[in-house]
Amino acid sequence: MSDYDLMVIGAGAAGLAAARAGVRAGRRVVTANLVFAAAVVTVLVVWNPAGYLPLPRGVAGHETSAVLVGLNGLRLLSRRAWPTPRAAAGPEPSTKP
Repeated sequence: MSDYDLMVIGAGAAGLAAARAGVRAGRRVVTANLVFAAAVVTVLVVWNPAGYLPLPRGVAGHETSAVLVGLNGLRLLSRRAWPTPRAAAGPEPSTKP
């Protein structure tokens, strides 16, 4: 989210900071999923023709990695994955002199 193509109603700058933090968290999960999936496919593509991995085990490994990528992506559905405007805005300023 390079441009803030987002309108936060009623939350002000704190809501915008929370939205940016949420986008960053989502981007990290998606990047991790892509790297993991690419690594698994690369290993399976190298091992299978080399004869180190029977085809049924290769298919099982691929499907297991697909399930793990899906479960990792489901983390974004939890409330903990998305910061609230107050949490993203940082600590409250101190009123003590």
